[in-house]
Amino acid sequence: MKLFSSTKKIEIKTQAIEKKEEKVKVTNLETFDGLGIHPFMLKTLNNFKIITPTKIQQLCIPPLLEYKNVIGGAETGSGKTAAFALPIIHHLSEDPYTGFALVLTPTRELAIQICDQFRVFGESINIKVVQVVGGVDDNMVLKLLELRPHVLVSTPGKLVSLLGNFPFGFADAKYFILDEADRLLDEASGMLNDIITIKNKMPKNVTFGLFSATTDTILKKIEPLQIDPPPIILRAGIQQKLPEKCQQLYMFVPAYAKHTYLAYVANNKKCIIFCSSVPRTETIFRMLKSLEFKVAVLHSVLPQHVRESNLAQFRSGEADVLVATDLASRGLDIPDVPLVINYDMPWTAEDYIHRSGRTARAGKQGRCISIVDQYDVDRVHLIESQLTITLKKYEVNEADVMKLLTKTSNAKEIAFISLKDSEIMKKVNFERKMGRNTKGSQQAAHKEVKKRFN
Repeated sequence: MKLFSSTKKIEIKTQAIEKKEEKVKVTNLETFDGLGIHPFMLKTLNNFKIITPTKIQQLCIPPLLEYKNVIGGAETGSGKTAAFALPIIHHLSEDPYTGFALVLTPTRELAIQICDQFRVFGESINIKVVQVVGGVDDNMVLKLLELRPHVLVSTPGKLVSLLGNFPFGFADAKYFILDEADRLLDEASGMLNDIITIKNKMPKNVTFGLFSATTDTILKKIEPLQIDPPPIILRAGIQQKLPEKCQQLYMFVPAYAKHTYLAYVANNKKCIIFCSSVPRTETIFRMLKSLEFKVAVLHSVLPQHVRESNLAQFRSGEADVLVATDLASRGLDIPDVPLVINYDMPWTAEDYIHRSGRTARAGKQGRCISIVDQYDVDRVHLIESQLTITLKKYEVNEADVMKLLTKTSNAKEIAFISLKDSEIMKKVNFERKMGRNTKGSQQAAHKEVKKRFN
């Protein structure tokens, strides 16, 4: 069953190649009309009060309309998805067929968000979008693919597993988009080989769009993709530094009381707490829940529907605190978070930037507080050196904090015991047994820290 190509597409494919030679008439970068997109899309944008294109949209929409390869650099929340979705929908409205565009993203949550935006922007042309992600039975995925989607949004591993089981191709695809491309192309993520496998199924003239907040790292990683012609590099004021209105703070605490300081600082706050591993994340989540915090959790071992539900709780305000691995530090649309807490220090300056970037957005004030014990000092110094910053001390009343030590320690012990034989730990232990590193690329960074400071 070849779901994504057919002999009927030969004529259409030739027409699309001819379109590549046409120039899109750009009259005004300050309006979507001036960027050259179809009038029907203007009405949709107006309905959602999207009037003025963002910088990344101004830069990327015209060349993508002309089928030019681009690398688009912009921060989370800057409209990157619309920057590639609008050109795809524009051309899809002229020549709709199955497998018109493929979008890869590193996480299921991002895939869901991207699908939602495609459906919103393309509603008037009845666009068919399917997400192919982990946590969904292969038979169900096949049924979805039988709907013959125009746009497929997928995580690389899941799609490659389908390529091995179901004989379909992308012979007529016009767009190949990599969102959060720096993560997708990171060798340590384990996704690069899958992406190369998928790329080899695409036509030679497919248009590439690579989007990320860190374009410099992408430039070093795209060589295996052999993109021809080389992509245009478009940066929309990428902030390779910390948010201007985010205070960078720390507390130096004894390791035995770290969880107590966390509970003290997070009490009655809307915040995201970052931890370095799934077991640590689950332990802190269960501890805070035992302490009657309104708390949600997010990490890679949770089933997809649970992750979606937990994110919805945090967005809606049903939960005030989100305890998460670095899964939540990139891409996910979680607005209005005034406080980020690093319970575990990130291994790299880049991860620190992404975590801090969850607060102080859209001109608002924010704080990033790192809870530092004696084992974190080397990492703090490394991050301060790389970012040319000095974290400022966050003052608390230590006597008040220590009044909570017994209560929080009991809650942490209960959390640890409940986690020990849980389904979560069974999955974590299975992944470890199979040789998969649940911390992702942090292992390499850990070695770098030890090399520099030992």
